Amino acid sequence: MSPEEKLDELRSQVKKFQNERDLAILEKGFAAEGNDDLRENAQYDYWLERELFYTGKIKNLLEEIHNISVKIKNKPKRKTIKPQKTQDYTLTQKHKWL
Repeated sequence: MSPEEKLDELRSQVKKFQNERDLAILEKGFAAEGNDDLRENAQYDYWLERELFYTGKIKNLLEEIHNISVKIKNKPKRKTIKPQKTQDYTLTQKHKWL
């Protein structure tokens, strides 16, 4: 699998996890409305854990994307071959203008 294909796959996973995280945030909000005391609200705790789980997954995937993209961009450049002098120009006389 080429690095570009792997990057595309990782980006699609990030989008999927972002959508699931948005859903978890919405459900967490509904659970918070249902019960005013959040210390005893199991639904709120569940959706909070799911949100944190998705946030961690997204962070790990973004870090992996960054590592792969840095490797792609920092390939060593080929050295250019400098032209070498074929004649020695020090033997010719210099022009005197004045």
